Amino acid sequence: GGFYCDGNVYVNGTESQPVLFTRYPDSSQNWRGFVLHSNITAHFNYCLLEHCGSSNQYNHIQEAFRIYRSNEVIIENTQITDVYCRAIYIEGCDSSSDHLTLTNVSVSECGMDAIYLYATEYNVTINGLNINGCNAYPLSISANWAHQLENITLTDNANNLIRFINGGRLASQTLKNFGYPYLISGNNVEVYYTNVTILPGTVFYLENERSLDVYGTLNANGTEEHPIVFSRPPDTANYWQSIILRNNSSSAFSYCSFSYGGKTNPYGYDSCLLSNLGASSLTMQNCLFANIQAQAVCFSEMGATDTVQLENGHITNCGTDGFVCNSSNFILNVNGLQIDACGRYPLAIPPCLADNFQNLALINNTNNFIRLFSSDYLDNQVNFPNFGYPYRLEVNLTGNNGSNVTFASGCEFWIADDRILEFNGAVSAI
Repeated sequence: GGFYCDGNVYVNGTESQPVLFTRYPDSSQNWRGFVLHSNITAHFNYCLLEHCGSSNQYNHIQEAFRIYRSNEVIIENTQITDVYCRAIYIEGCDSSSDHLTLTNVSVSECGMDAIYLYATEYNVTINGLNINGCNAYPLSISANWAHQLENITLTDNANNLIRFINGGRLASQTLKNFGYPYLISGNNVEVYYTNVTILPGTVFYLENERSLDVYGTLNANGTEEHPIVFSRPPDTANYWQSIILRNNSSSAFSYCSFSYGGKTNPYGYDSCLLSNLGASSLTMQNCLFANIQAQAVCFSEMGATDTVQLENGHITNCGTDGFVCNSSNFILNVNGLQIDACGRYPLAIPPCLADNFQNLALINNTNNFIRLFSSDYLDNQVNFPNFGYPYRLEVNLTGNNGSNVTFASGCEFWIADDRILEFNGAVSAI
């Protein structure tokens, strides 16, 4: 049995006299729960729900609370224990004005999920939630409502994390670090023209082919003791896709670790873990890229005023390329970059960007050279430093009128068939 509510529901106990809903004393079968239908208001305060959320005679999943397009549901100071299936399931909504508020709610011993927001547009606010002993995901919500989470405690669940089910868009916020990973699941998460800050020590797991898409501003500044982590879920073998920095966006990363991303494109195109598609500003300090299926960092669609600053970066174990620039006309400054164990090209850049690198180390890559490709024109002052690795020149090298091109002592150039070096300005190779 259970409660099917087509009208408003108000259940108000007290701290000393809560309202108890439980099964028959002589029964071993859980009861079903509350089904809260559309256009109603429901308020539960100081309630105990025990031995509930059973499956029905057709083995359909049941919940302690199933919410279907209810205008407003408030559950506070309530304990839900021994749930055969799920504790709270939000199935549908009419608009984001439909609202669930959970305050000081505890859930323990769920056979499946504790809180599951299937209707991602349903507005959810949580302040005080303790989930213990659930056999699936304790908290599955849309990223839309991450800014409305407070005081979350998860213990001894099968997956002790917060799942962003079907992705969502992060509102402007400092994303809270509750001490549990966030899992990007089902669809991509977007920073959609908002301003998001990620705190030190925050961990993100991304499922197979999932991405974080930045249209606004993202600040992810960890510390040496508490880095920010982007990786795949433990005990999985798939690769996630990308962090995509869109045109006119802005991002800053420091002490971040990126691993097991850059999933290979099934159509043969190169995929990249960190893909800069014209971000106005990108700064990276003390960041690690490791165990990437395809490319690690790549740049394309960049504009003349777009800036990239990278300091003390490390790229290791890429399936294809480490650092790739398909654009030449942007402001780039790299100081301290080690690339090792990459399967194709550790560094692939247009010739005009060669002197934008300092303190470069290429170690044990399949091809331990600097690939020069994409654009052949040199303007103004261009220097080719001697990093101790050959330059592989795949395009013509053309110094335009007014250019001043310098080759450092000891430079070694491998030049492709039928390529020429033409200088219409000054040139020096001493």
